[in-house]
Formats: sequence, C-alpha cells, structure tokens
Amino acid sequence: MPTRNEGFAFHVHHDALAEYCTNYQERVDYIKTNKPAGELRLRLRLFKLIPVNKLPYTIVEARRTCDEAWKARDEAGKACDEAWKAREEAWKACDEAWKARDEAWKACDGAGKACDEAWKARDEAGKACDGAGKACDEAWKAREEAGKACDEAGKARGEARRTCDGAWKARDEAGKARDEAGKAYDEAWKAYAGAGRTYMSDLIKIHAQLCKRCPWDGTTIFPANGGKHE
Repeated sequence: MPTRNEGFAFHVHHDALAEYCTNYQERVDYIKTNKPAGELRLRLRLFKLIPVNKLPYTIVEARRTCDEAWKARDEAGKACDEAWKAREEAWKACDEAWKARDEAWKACDGAGKACDEAWKARDEAGKACDGAGKACDEAWKAREEAGKACDEAGKARGEARRTCDGAWKARDEAGKARDEAGKAYDEAWKAYAGAGRTYMSDLIKIHAQLCKRCPWDGTTIFPANGGKHE
C-alpha cells in the first residue's frame, strides 16, 4: 500500500483513466470484496496513486482549491443548520411568551372582575361598609399587580419576538452564505475538471510509465468484454 492514502490515481474505476481517490485502501478493500474474482488481478495492478511530483502543478492546485471550496461549503451548511435550530428555539420561546402574556391577561381580567364585584359589595354593604371597603382595596391591589404582570409578560413577548426575528434573519444570511459557498465549489470543480482535460496528454504519458501492459482503450480496461463488467 502506498504511503499516501489519497490523491490522483489511475483506474480508480474501470471506465476512467484518472480521477481523485479520497481513500486508496478503502477502494482496494471494496474491489477485493465486491468485484468478480476474474477482475481482481487487473484492477488491483492498474489502480495506482500518481506521484505528486509527476502531476502538472495546475491540476494539483485546482484540486486543492476544490477541496477548500468543499470544506467552506460544508462549514457554511453547518452554520445554516445551527441558525435554523436557533430560529426554531427562538420561535418556541416566542410562543411560550405569547401564552404567558395571554394567561397574565386572563388573570388581570379576572382581578378586574373581582374588583368590580368587591366595589359593588361595598356600595351595597351598608353596615359592613368598612369590611367591604377593605376587600375592595385588596381586590384593587390584586388588579394592579395582575396588570403589572400582564405588562411584563407583554414585554417578554416583544423581546422573544425580536429574538425570533433576529434568528430568522441570521438563518437567511447563513442560507445565502451556504449558497455562495456552493457556487464557489461548483466553479472550483469546473476549473479542476478543465485542468484535467487540458493536461490529459500529460496524464496519458504518465499512465504509460506507471501502468505497463494496460488494456485501456480510452473508455475501459476491459475492452475484450465490450466494456462489460460487474
């Protein structure tokens, strides 16, 4: 097994002259496990990592740029996912704040009704005026407290809503960044593919040096089978 475990290689697949192999040993193991016994010797003999010092510099740089763009796209995708989760959490908090404000409003309304009833009792009480007045005062205080609680719940709801809006905006920005990273990767991939086509003649020469007695006919390493394989 080569010292390197990834890089440009010849005949990673039967129908490709050269392509980038992300895991040499993994591909070797796959061939041994999944390909017909009659194909193993040829596939393994021709499947070779190309020495970096033999590759045209442009191809190496194009691939490096492509890998960096892929990583950037992956990171942008993760950031977008995190922003989406944050937006969902903020939305839940907003819903909870809205419910709390509704409950506070109901409590305030109930305290108001209790105050009205106590006031009515005070007017009707006569002899019990002092006691009814005290109950009325207590009910009024309860109403004021409920009103304050309602106001605070309203403020909390407003803050939660603003947080939700901010999270939504952050998610949109993350989505745009992910899309831009995706475009950058697509462009890098085009440049990489273009470099491969440009230097195909060089690759053919390197192939002749490294893959002796190769039956490659331009489309497959199994021309005797009409390109058929498993």
